[in-house]
Amino acid sequence: MKFIHCADLHLGSQAQSSLLKPDRIRRDLMLTFKKILDLGRREEIDLLLICGDFIESHQIDRRGLREIREALEVARDFEVIVVCGNHDPFGAASIYQDYFDSVEGLHIIPGGAVQRLDFPNLDCSILAYSFANPYLDESVVPQARDFEDLLPIKIGMVHGEIDDRQQGRYNPIPQSLIASSGLDYLALGHIHLSNAYDGPPQVGTTYYAWPGIPQGRHFKESGEKGVLLGEIRPDSRLELDFVPMANCRFFDDRFNVELYKKKSELVEAIFEKYRDQDPEQIVLRLRLFGWMDEAENFEVLSLQESLASRFAALELIDERRLRWDLEKMRSEVNLRGIFVNLLLEAIEASSDELLRKRYEAALDYGLRAISEEERLVDDYS
Repeated sequence: MKFIHCADLHLGSQAQSSLLKPDRIRRDLMLTFKKILDLGRREEIDLLLICGDFIESHQIDRRGLREIREALEVARDFEVIVVCGNHDPFGAASIYQDYFDSVEGLHIIPGGAVQRLDFPNLDCSILAYSFANPYLDESVVPQARDFEDLLPIKIGMVHGEIDDRQQGRYNPIPQSLIASSGLDYLALGHIHLSNAYDGPPQVGTTYYAWPGIPQGRHFKESGEKGVLLGEIRPDSRLELDFVPMANCRFFDDRFNVELYKKKSELVEAIFEKYRDQDPEQIVLRLRLFGWMDEAENFEVLSLQESLASRFAALELIDERRLRWDLEKMRSEVNLRGIFVNLLLEAIEASSDELLRKRYEAALDYGLRAISEEERLVDDYS
């Protein structure tokens, strides 16, 4: 039996990043969902398992719901099973109520009790549980022993987090509950980073995994995002692969300016690292660090202009440090010379290591401010 396991799509989310507008984020989320459906068609899967936070219940609008329904109504040969999490609980007033009833091959699990779905043609029984409310303080993992005559392949679906102390508020799951489940595979949601890049962990005879989010929304969700493509046989043998899926990816990257003699070399190195990526799919936060001589200094704005067209959005953070010729500066007959001489005398006179570090930091910040002021004067002279 072949399946895709995904979770935490957060369709309709109005999350904002520092660089992308909410409309762009919502568009990327929806495009990523459609790519998941397309992957299912190409791979000829049997089941698509969506393990919670499929939508943002309090943020999605009717247009977003209609687009989801239309995507699900496009011809496919696989069943879609959705369990609900803390962002889309299926209670009495759920947004899921009635809206998707007409979609064939879609099973949205109501909240509050384990539901059983049998697929005899696949030799597979699904035991699925949805949140009925935004919080779930108790620990819930479907237990095979609670059901009779299950089919050979037994898969559980639930939204939650591993918590052996059981103190969390989003289905805190002790590993012992997974070990006792009798499931072949427990498909989880809620954790936004996959734990199965190199295959799923196992407790007892049960494999379990989070796929992570398939599409990031801000820099806290940076890096490669995707889904799990799996195949499981009646003998419980499981094969599971992580498949990158995001329509737009956030990267928080760092470059050491000491490795490049010229700004042009740095620009080329950045281009080279992301050469094989679609520029419209990369949102980059770039941190520049390292020591440089005053002659090597360049305006961050000019670097931004050189790079901006190559990425969907770009943020530059300047953490570079200038190497100052302090002995030469302290002899200058100007404001900078007076400033440097006063701070060096304070540093040389201090026996307090912490105070010395503060003086050194003040010296560096002050010189950077003076240097910036001199560049501004030059620009307007």
